[in-house]
Amino acid sequence: MAKESQPHAFVMICCESGNHKGNLETLKSIPEVQEVHAVYGVFDEMARVKTETMEEFKKINARIRALPNIRSTITMFIE
Repeated sequence: MAKESQPHAFVMICCESGNHKGNLETLKSIPEVQEVHAVYGVFDEMARVKTETMEEFKKINARIRALPNIRSTITMFIE
């Protein structure tokens, strides 16, 4: 049986208008979040997330989506 690959993705985050600065520090404190950036354009923040399993990834993604002022996210898996 093949080993499940480690999920690795960019999570693009849209925040409520003007309310994203506190989230950056919170995102940085999550061990599975390897990078966090404030970005300009359609999205407000970008996080690079890597976990051991898809189940772990789902939990981290739910944790990100539950942060204050998060309006929506889009996840783009990478190789």
